[in-house]
Amino acid sequence: MGPGPNAGAAGAAIAGVLCCLIVAIPLGLAIGSVILRAGVSVANKILGAKPGTSRRRDRDRDDDDEAGYEEDRYGRRDRYGDRDRYDRDDSGEVEPIPEPSLGWGMLIVLAAGIVNGIIGFIIALGVFGVMQPNTPEKEKAADLIANLISMPVGFLSLAGFSSLMLPTTFPRGMLVAAMYYVIAIAVALVIGAIAVAVIFAIGGLK
Repeated sequence: MGPGPNAGAAGAAIAGVLCCLIVAIPLGLAIGSVILRAGVSVANKILGAKPGTSRRRDRDRDDDDEAGYEEDRYGRRDRYGDRDRYDRDDSGEVEPIPEPSLGWGMLIVLAAGIVNGIIGFIIALGVFGVMQPNTPEKEKAADLIANLISMPVGFLSLAGFSSLMLPTTFPRGMLVAAMYYVIAIAVALVIGAIAVAVIFAIGGLK
């Protein structure tokens, strides 16, 4: 007696989960990393920073120590721990925000996504617990409210991990996160417009 329909459905579900883990998630993280790198590039242009290696990082560490510079655990070297001085080097030129590699950018996006997902889940539980929706309309309203509350959390999460892992200051991390969302929304709008145009084109051919 061969396997029943339930076994086939279970196999399809397992295959879908494996496909998501092996293909969809890495692809999504790679796209997020590319957008993050673009966000860093745009943020540097807004700040007026020239791309390239930061001269602060190339200075002789012994001279830095004698001058009172300290290195924190993220490799940032600021005079007496003053991170505001990280924005400019000794010549007064604006220090560029370090651009992450593709893999490191994927880790930043992944870390921010995990934190945002956990906090978003907690927020959703709280909203649904308070509103007690008992109709589809109320469920949609509760879901919308939870998403709206979670949006600033996602922004701050990405800004925080950008600050820690690039590394840079938190205000600059917020700028990177803002550019990330602007670029992501622009890309989504372009893809949506192309999809709509294709649908109308196909409909016109029928």
